[in-house]
Amino acid sequence: MYEAVIGKVRQLISSVKHLSCTTDAWSDPSSGVALLSLTAQWISDDFIRQQTVLFATPLEESHTGEYLSVKFTEMLDSFSIEKAHVHLVLRDSGANMVKALRLAEVDDLPCFAHQLQLVINDSILSQRAVKDILALA
Repeated sequence: MYEAVIGKVRQLISSVKHLSCTTDAWSDPSSGVALLSLTAQWISDDFIRQQTVLFATPLEESHTGEYLSVKFTEMLDSFSIEKAHVHLVLRDSGANMVKALRLAEVDDLPCFAHQLQLVINDSILSQRAVKDILALA
């Protein structure tokens, strides 16, 4: 079944001239599992939005920009995606991801939703901190 699905995905993206991608590194410290993901989005010739998860590959080394760049490029290569066909990669704002995509020589932007989530979390935490300080006074 895996081979059938991968074959279908390869067939789908083989004719796509420009892909937009998302990538993210995820870690679970309690289990020691770390993954780098890659998704692709595009508009079909009949103007239908298409998307697929291409990869989630284990990360076995320190998540440096250099290492993530190599893993990102390997993921593209495994689907025969030329960097020239990658319109844009959406990523978080971690310095390692910024560096990884710069080294991979693809156009990239930070994810606005991720930025907004960080602002909201910081705001909630600061409100809790203020309440804790006031409770001590």
